[in-house]
Amino acid sequence: MANVDRPFGFRAVQNVAGTAPEIRHFSATTNTTFYQGQPVALADTGLLVAWTTTTAVTGNTVGVAMYGVTGAAGSATPDVAVYVDPDQVYEVQSDDSSLTVATDYLGALARTVNHSAGNATLLRSSGELDGSSATSVTGKAATNVAPLHILDIADGIDNEIGSSISWTRFKVKFIPSVHLYGSPTIGLAAATNLYTGVL
Repeated sequence: MANVDRPFGFRAVQNVAGTAPEIRHFSATTNTTFYQGQPVALADTGLLVAWTTTTAVTGNTVGVAMYGVTGAAGSATPDVAVYVDPDQVYEVQSDDSSLTVATDYLGALARTVNHSAGNATLLRSSGELDGSSATSVTGKAATNVAPLHILDIADGIDNEIGSSISWTRFKVKFIPSVHLYGSPTIGLAAATNLYTGVL
């Protein structure tokens, strides 16, 4: 069965330790939209903001929005539920057919694309894994940040991987150094894109 191009952002599927998801509520600024499945971070003000690549460098990522929220101008401060466990595993769709065999993705680091976009009606994130980045990232410099650690291909008979097959879904987690509640120390092999730190 061919994969379907249906991005949904980051969907919480399991925890590395096998425990229940940890969820916390955060206040956000008014007139702000958060999409279900969108990575989020804390601003210097202590309020929740939508995730950006710059956020990954600063390490203020707190997790992924559990559901979509829209705060109208002048309304009360929106309350956003967030999956906050740094060991939370997410399912996310790849944006292309760059990853074709197991050696392409297991243990690799990757970037995201479309993480700030979403469906305005369903309030669902359009975020995806940047497939081509998983075979090219060689470090975590600010200009080359790759905040995702690819753990496995997602389960499902409707999820294929192979040559010229796009939109494969993967299991990922944030690397500890980009997560506010993660470990401040990671390991990166000098000449590879493989993550060598603690899961």
